[in-house]
Amino acid sequence: MTKSRGRPIIVQVEALKDKKVGCVLIFLFAFLLRVGFYFLPREPNPDAYIILELADNFFKSGYQVLGEPHTMFMPVLPLLISILHIAGLPSIFAGRVLSLAASSLLPVLVFIWPDSGNRGSLARFLGALIACFFGLDLIESSYISTEIIFALFVMLGFLAFIKDRFFLAGLVLGIGFLSRPEAGLAFLAAAIFLWAKPGKILWLGLGFILAASPWLTRNWLVFGRPDISLYMTDLANPVHSGPRFLYDILRGTGPLILIFSLLGLVWSGRREKRVFSLYFVFYFALHLFWWFTNPRFAEPLVPLLSLLSGSALVQVLEKLKKRSSKAAAAMALIISAVFLEQLVMAATWSSRLLHAKPDPFVQACKLLTGEQSGKVLSSGPLVAKFQAGLLGLNLMDFKPGDDPHNFVLDKVLKDNARYFIWDSSQLYDFNYFHYLYNGDQIKVMVNSDSRRFELSYDFYRIFRSGNWTVYIYELSAKPAG
Repeated sequence: MTKSRGRPIIVQVEALKDKKVGCVLIFLFAFLLRVGFYFLPREPNPDAYIILELADNFFKSGYQVLGEPHTMFMPVLPLLISILHIAGLPSIFAGRVLSLAASSLLPVLVFIWPDSGNRGSLARFLGALIACFFGLDLIESSYISTEIIFALFVMLGFLAFIKDRFFLAGLVLGIGFLSRPEAGLAFLAAAIFLWAKPGKILWLGLGFILAASPWLTRNWLVFGRPDISLYMTDLANPVHSGPRFLYDILRGTGPLILIFSLLGLVWSGRREKRVFSLYFVFYFALHLFWWFTNPRFAEPLVPLLSLLSGSALVQVLEKLKKRSSKAAAAMALIISAVFLEQLVMAATWSSRLLHAKPDPFVQACKLLTGEQSGKVLSSGPLVAKFQAGLLGLNLMDFKPGDDPHNFVLDKVLKDNARYFIWDSSQLYDFNYFHYLYNGDQIKVMVNSDSRRFELSYDFYRIFRSGNWTVYIYELSAKPAG
């Protein structure tokens, strides 16, 4: 950085004036940081297995899960995973690599954001560095995550919007909408800002409709209505989760980032201030009445918060320079605190992963890896499929009111069920198959199609994590003498 000689500091990061070189360096730096977190022990979250199943079926039997047409999870991430899987990558690895790459691109988008009266190369560089070190993003970057893909497309859409490329902005936000429906809120914010300019709204809307229409048309043809996502039906019965959601946002971002983001928003240009403010209000309003909340819901906000925080830090430095001769020391302390906050958060999340006990259900599935003599009956057939390559049967096909032994016998005789994985954490297992709770050897006489069989549940293995217990039973049936 050169001396100011009276020039504002926001325009002085001479070494980064070549944006192409800067983009490459920032991407590589962000990527290498995230690779270090990639190898922390972790398992995909429950939603990820549905996404993997959708990806596996995408070009085979269509957009479905366990044989049923699907409309809950949006199609962009399953499509991308499916393409990489066809290219030869294992499904789980493909999903994690996509998140890793998308996460590494977020700081690049902050860095290439257009300069404005209160944002220059230093502000963009600081914002990009914050995005590189953002604790939540460092952890989430190795999960199969719709939030990261969604964040990438929203940031790209806003970038096109700021550059007055309205059709492209609508198109990209439409693709983001096909990642998570909340991207529609970004489109709504942009459209409201343009409310007095119908021509520009038209171009924005055409781009969005072009991207979103195939999904809406497909749902209309399959379900008889142009549903956005089954998730959106939850809003018909809103649950006030305000305090929990705000707490999770704080856990996911950190107080200093929120403070500087707010300052950066206040000091932003007219377009950014209004559009970003509307987007934040819409995003928060939606999740304040969502039935479920999690710190990862802060992930889609990471690049915007980083951009705004970088701008605010430079503005604070400018104000300190005018009032104190020790501005550099004070600013160094402030910047250090911001980055330390994120590193502490990353270390905290990492420690939890390192000390987390193995998932006993996944352990049970992996024990049976390669089992080809029969199928595995469980309430998590997709976990069994993608963790261990097992042919799974869905325990949730059981209809309450039916006899559970008849159900299991039917799976043994007609579907070649060989193993039963019983999971104490699943209410379905506990409520309807509670007789397997103790790991006992069980033999029962069961009638099927006018014949009588002896059905055997032979204890095979147990896995535990605290009060969470998973049993593997070997199933067999023989005609009763």
